[in-house]
Amino acid sequence: MRTALWAAIVVLTTALTASAASPTAECRRDCGAAKRTCVAGAKSLFQSSKADCGASVSKSIRQACTKSAKGQFRSFKQACGTALQACKGCCGATGAAALGGTCAGGGGSPVDTSSICPGITGGLAAYWDWLNGVFHPLAQIPTAGGLWPPYQHPGYPLLGFRYPPDWTPSTIAAEPTLGVNLLRNDGAALWREVGTWGDVSVGPRAWRDGEINAVLEYLGNPGPVTTICVNEETAPVAAGVTAAGSNIVLTAGNFTIIIKATTTAVEGLGGGQILANTIFGPTAEFGQLSFDVFLPIHFQLFIGSSTQDSDFDGVPDGQDNFPNDPTRS
Repeated sequence: MRTALWAAIVVLTTALTASAASPTAECRRDCGAAKRTCVAGAKSLFQSSKADCGASVSKSIRQACTKSAKGQFRSFKQACGTALQACKGCCGATGAAALGGTCAGGGGSPVDTSSICPGITGGLAAYWDWLNGVFHPLAQIPTAGGLWPPYQHPGYPLLGFRYPPDWTPSTIAAEPTLGVNLLRNDGAALWREVGTWGDVSVGPRAWRDGEINAVLEYLGNPGPVTTICVNEETAPVAAGVTAAGSNIVLTAGNFTIIIKATTTAVEGLGGGQILANTIFGPTAEFGQLSFDVFLPIHFQLFIGSSTQDSDFDGVPDGQDNFPNDPTRS
């Protein structure tokens, strides 16, 4: 099921590189069919995730897990729609030209600049935009290496992924706060996800700023802090449920830092869910870290283990007829 969902995303992405040479009407039909498959796969993934959540013995964890699964489904459904529009936009030379050549990317990524903040480029642009729900087609599928060990949070079934062997995960498990810190062994780069239940009346910006202060303290206040981009939004999710987000990318000395903070307020409960992602690394390496580490982890959390690439040939095992032979796929 997860392989089928991943295949749908790959179809949408692959269409971007081939559509300029295809008849426009046929190209658009192919994009639409792939989108329908994509949404169906997202629904199947949601049902599977709900079943995983039900395995937890803690009621509060089951509830938080199910809410997270619903949020992932909404994000994935949005991703299917966004990819469809990009796919259709590339059907024909006019569409390809309008998108500035992003329809036929080569190398690491066809993403030149961020759609949210034009001053952000390269790998940072790709990762920042994906975190903010802008799903660019990538010329190379972000895959976990075959030698990457697995991590699974003991109390939260949806938080599981493979990670590079020179990084070390530390589980956060002090209910109602759950998460993981994945720190590179030299201490210079971090991928972190943490969720909790608490006061959401202060808004996501307060939680975001708390994460910023913790990172700066950990890094020893490495230098001047410069805000590169901020993206904030508030939207109703359902009757009595409102989600708000405050995301930021900044630099501090020689480091680049991304914080993504989201709060979900439920009317009448006197609190809500808070979810934060914190990512940092040396600015000189951040673009490559985005492609090599951050995007592969991000994709695993969306898609599952089908994004593992055992032979490092750029083709996920689920799509590779010879997953242990880098000369064939």
